[in-house]
Amino acid sequence: MVSVLPSLRRAQYRAAALLQALPGLGMISYLRRANVARVQFLLRLHNQLRHPRGLEVQEVPCPLCGAESGFRVRYRPFLRSPLKVVVCGGCSLSFLNPMPTAAFYQRYYNRSYMEGREDNPRTLSYKQQSEAIASFLAPYIPLCRADVPVILEIGAAHGTNLIALRERLPTAQLYEDEINRRWEATYAQHGIRHWEPHLRADFVVLAHVLEHFANPIAAARRVTESLRPGGIVYIEVPHVPRDYGPTVMYHLTHTMYFSKETFLAVTAAGGLENVAIAEGEVLRGVFRAA
Repeated sequence: MVSVLPSLRRAQYRAAALLQALPGLGMISYLRRANVARVQFLLRLHNQLRHPRGLEVQEVPCPLCGAESGFRVRYRPFLRSPLKVVVCGGCSLSFLNPMPTAAFYQRYYNRSYMEGREDNPRTLSYKQQSEAIASFLAPYIPLCRADVPVILEIGAAHGTNLIALRERLPTAQLYEDEINRRWEATYAQHGIRHWEPHLRADFVVLAHVLEHFANPIAAARRVTESLRPGGIVYIEVPHVPRDYGPTVMYHLTHTMYFSKETFLAVTAAGGLENVAIAEGEVLRGVFRAA
């Protein structure tokens, strides 16, 4: 194994470098054109050779139904690691168990999460995602009767989603609730304010955020409580159907792996009523307070 490891690492680095060298195409477009099986293998290899240092884990009950046993191992993302993606036998939710501790995640987000990521908000992949979100929400924008709509994005990152929505609601006030403060200058440039708990929103956006929570039901409840009467919520998560194979795109910070059924169950448990949903490589849902 010792003689093979350097070549495996070279393959890992080449795969990572290749994917990072194509921001204009976006990862999904590239995967469609490439030999998908080989790229998936290299991505899994990339994950396995990047076992996180200082990993701390804990056994957790099912975040949806509360079951403490009856879990089936679905996928082992790392070699020689306690981490497993399991499926609950009671409600079919897929989640990390054991799960990294909150203390580990805090250190990881502060130190490692954004390493090597493209930080240009004009990158085509970000712009395409933002336009897709704005288009999906377009039919619901006329429902807002506020003269000055309030739009909140939880996990706003570069702020491109908020900026795209303001193009459709020019009078809107934009707010972010982002734990990483590296985009302060961007927020100031575009008039994006930091969210305060006493405020209420007409639109709330969570784009690839809900899958990061250890307790997604509590997160959904928090969103419900932040809404004005008649407010609309947009949530987008990676789509991992129940029959999906073991080559799911894995990331250490993804604690949840939602199918359509478990996505709707978690949001309903958090007090959100589904208005519309679209299935594809991601799940896109529009919700309102139940």
